[in-house]
Amino acid sequence: MHYILPDVSLKSCFLYCFYSLYLGYNLNSTIMFTGNEDQRITLADGGQMTRNYRNASGGGGVLILGHYFGKKILTDILAQENCVGIRTYYALSESGEKELVIVGVDKEENDLVQGIIGDRTYRCPPHCGDGNALNS
Repeated sequence: MHYILPDVSLKSCFLYCFYSLYLGYNLNSTIMFTGNEDQRITLADGGQMTRNYRNASGGGGVLILGHYFGKKILTDILAQENCVGIRTYYALSESGEKELVIVGVDKEENDLVQGIIGDRTYRCPPHCGDGNALNS
């Protein structure tokens, strides 16, 4: 008897088991987003995480450290009906440059794809401002 297994990597299986069994996450269910989730971190934590990213990148070309979105696009997205937050997607432009795409999200974790979607960021570098724990 032959069994056809789904095209799933061992790493994916491990992560699923780890998250669902060890951490108690149910990956097949959704949570209700409220828009009031406390996702603040300290400058020290943020600095360490961005330093880890810079150190892991290994050189080779210009390392994009961040992206700037203006207040207007963020408030326009957040002002949409049923929007409780913003999701970012990692993306590559037609020319292969790293980008972020942002979209509003409703309380059931759904992207508000019929609404406003943002990109057109100002990348750091060159638009980084003064050096600080997050960009240096």
